Amino acid sequence: MFKKNPSPLRAALITFIAIVFLSSLSGCKTKPFDISGTVLDQFGDPASGVSITADTETAVTDGDGKYSIKGLTKANSLVVPSKEGYLFNPSQASVSGPSSSVNFTMVPGPKGVGISDIDMGASFSAVLDTEGRVWMCGNNEYGVLGDGTNIDRLYWVRSAGLDQVVDISAGYGHIHALRSDGTVWGWGFAGSGRLGFSSPSLAVSNPTKINSLSGIASISAGDYHSVAVGNDGKVWAWGSNEAGQLGVGDTTPRSGPVQVVALSGVSIIDACAASNFTIALSDDGKVWAWGENYYGQLGNGSTLSSSVPVQSGTLDDFVAISASSSHCLALRSNGEVWGWGSNGYGQADGKTTSNVLSPAKITISDMALGISAGSLSSFIFVPSGVYAWGANNSGQLGEGSTLPRNVPVLSQNLSSMHMIASNYSSCIAFSTLGDLYAWGNNHKGQLCTGDNITRNSPAPIVW
Repeated sequence: MFKKNPSPLRAALITFIAIVFLSSLSGCKTKPFDISGTVLDQFGDPASGVSITADTETAVTDGDGKYSIKGLTKANSLVVPSKEGYLFNPSQASVSGPSSSVNFTMVPGPKGVGISDIDMGASFSAVLDTEGRVWMCGNNEYGVLGDGTNIDRLYWVRSAGLDQVVDISAGYGHIHALRSDGTVWGWGFAGSGRLGFSSPSLAVSNPTKINSLSGIASISAGDYHSVAVGNDGKVWAWGSNEAGQLGVGDTTPRSGPVQVVALSGVSIIDACAASNFTIALSDDGKVWAWGENYYGQLGNGSTLSSSVPVQSGTLDDFVAISASSSHCLALRSNGEVWGWGSNGYGQADGKTTSNVLSPAKITISDMALGISAGSLSSFIFVPSGVYAWGANNSGQLGEGSTLPRNVPVLSQNLSSMHMIASNYSSCIAFSTLGDLYAWGNNHKGQLCTGDNITRNSPAPIVW
């Protein structure tokens, strides 16, 4: 069927209407509009002194966090520059086009500084910036985030009143920080004396100094106990001791640091507090261990626990150690990695799923540069990237699936990672370029991504 051509008069009328209509649309595009809103901090309180910019127009929030910009057009782009020490919710970083009201939420963040250390507790993350400040997010039960509250945080919050920090270590529900003056500070869950000092409350929500410690070179927080290594090579331990993990010859808990006297005459350069056991590296390259040994995590060929240090294997050229829930990794001077302990997912030896009672060599096709033991997983850093294997139920291997791997696999997703910290099912890492990433379980917001979404591949974190 053919359409009839319209009459000349009708055609002219249609053309006139179209011109008027298009002109009105054009007018809508250029008509100025006003925009206003409120800026709130992460607690929901008004944020003053924040600049709101749209091209050349700028408004600064008043005491109630309110701002107003007049005479905008659709071509304008509305941007919120970061206030010093704060970031903005990424989804609200910029707004284009007319809107009568645009509200913004500020989130704390260490704008413009680098990262020097990272760690993870049970369901929280901690980052040490290059200016010696500690930033945390995730589960804040017992005040472990150190901001004076017990409110969970999806974004970074600074641990109050603490600076000049050179080392951090996160336990199950507590954390320790080492300052440049050799003092150690702790906060979070205080049960069994794991903070290193007596507390009338189980919750310590502000960093508190361990007065009985000084001259400390490194620290390590385990699940329920902690250890410190002095500049003199001596080891100090405190907290739960049901399996002899303090190394003092008994199973009595300590609320204050006690010296591991059985190591007298041995100069220790590093120590790792794990679940219910401890390992240490001496300056002659030997590994020492004490505490629970149900899975062979002491590495002495048996499953008998020990309340005093025993040597793990017979090798004496190790240069680095890492321990988690119930297995250990150790790096030799020749670039080999050896593992022992719990091995249900192959995390200890990268071959079998049987517990490993003595150090066993892990087979990889490159020389290792570094190691990191997660609770049920392991990571080895090599020049070409990162090997990852073990449990993967929450995607904690970061390779894009939730399938477990009992042999080391070179992960393309982790190729740029410089350091990885892992707990039971989550990981946080920073890259060779200084960028921060996280993946795995996120039910408490421990990935610091602003949500509770679990991820099986590295996701960038606002920093």
